[in-house]
Amino acid sequence: MTNKVAREFRAGDGSIELLLTEVITSETGTRLLSQLATLKGHDITLSIFSPGGDAHAAFAVHDYIKDEKNALSVDVRVYGIAASGAMIIAAAARKAYIGKGAFANIHNAFSLSQELSDNEKAVIASMNERQVDLFAARTGKRKDAIQKLMDRDELLSADEAVAFGLFDATIEEAKIAALLKPTQMEDEKKFRAIKVSAADALKAIASGEVQVPEEQFTVTEADKVAELDKQIGALTAERDALKADKEAAEKKATDAEAEKVTEVEAKATVEAELVAAKEAVGKFQATIDALKKNPLVAQVMPDGTTVVIPGSTEDDGATPKSKRDQELETTANAFEQAKKDYIQ
Repeated sequence: MTNKVAREFRAGDGSIELLLTEVITSETGTRLLSQLATLKGHDITLSIFSPGGDAHAAFAVHDYIKDEKNALSVDVRVYGIAASGAMIIAAAARKAYIGKGAFANIHNAFSLSQELSDNEKAVIASMNERQVDLFAARTGKRKDAIQKLMDRDELLSADEAVAFGLFDATIEEAKIAALLKPTQMEDEKKFRAIKVSAADALKAIASGEVQVPEEQFTVTEADKVAELDKQIGALTAERDALKADKEAAEKKATDAEAEKVTEVEAKATVEAELVAAKEAVGKFQATIDALKKNPLVAQVMPDGTTVVIPGSTEDDGATPKSKRDQELETTANAFEQAKKDYIQ
């Protein structure tokens, strides 16, 4: 068929997935019905990513799936969004699941026409009553609760849609449940052959009961419990490993940020110290330059004591010039050494 509305994927076990990603219109509804008609008797997964559309087409697909004569076994999986007519189709599923990040929406039917005849108004009212009925059957909610939700016309998150009953579970929860491999009723209907003597068999027939050692029945159940515990343990270990990886990544990011902040602070401190050192060196240099212009000379005070004060560069006879030069050089060297010690 070249006119398929949904992309079709077939698995080795005979199951089929249909991928519906178009707006629901009269044309797409017709093509989807034709495609479903070729898949009677198959297990089908209908994956939906659609904002909905025409209510007539959506009800047609819904009713076709629900019709037992068509022998369709359909599970729905919603990705991204299912709204309006897409939700009407999803309500026909045997089981319906929704992606953890997806949204769902149901609302009242409406017409784009500005003026409606009485007949058109009656048709829209009938559609809304039909929606209330099918969503009430799907969720188990009271009809007035369904009507309030339709009146609100709001997007529901995946968790909200599951909690309301529009879906059986999120896809993530369904995956975990599948890994646990719960025992089905048909799996439990197994029989075991037990050898007994003819005398014991006659006694059992006469008494109406057969007694068998308990361990013959508890071994299988114990194995099932052990396998279930093993699977739960594996899932728990995987969860803990993911949690540890997340915490390690967060710690690494925090340490990197702290190291970056420390590096910036250290750089600022070094730059401040360098500025202060340059200022101090400048002061020392200015002092030295001043002393060079005004060399130190010895002066005899009136009380007979001798002091060293800045004096004239001319020889005043108090101190030989060679001695003044020596004192000046000694002082300059002392300041130079002080400057180096400060910078270091």
